[in-house]
Amino acid sequence: MPDLMPGLPSGYRARPATADDTGDIHRLVATCERALFGRVQTDLGRIAADLARPGLVPEPDTRLIHDRAG
Repeated sequence: MPDLMPGLPSGYRARPATADDTGDIHRLVATCERALFGRVQTDLGRIAADLARPGLVPEPDTRLIHDRAG
């Protein structure tokens, strides 16, 4: 399968998501939902369930982008 990830700007890095990222992913989703809908709709358990979904292969199916600060 070809790499569909374009080159990142200098100082950025990409990696697959892991279960250890659940809290950080939830905070990001909650911030976006609050801005869009005025309230958080997705709970932490939903993020954990999505990351544990049968058939999910983190390396090709997920991507977290980090800047120099992390």
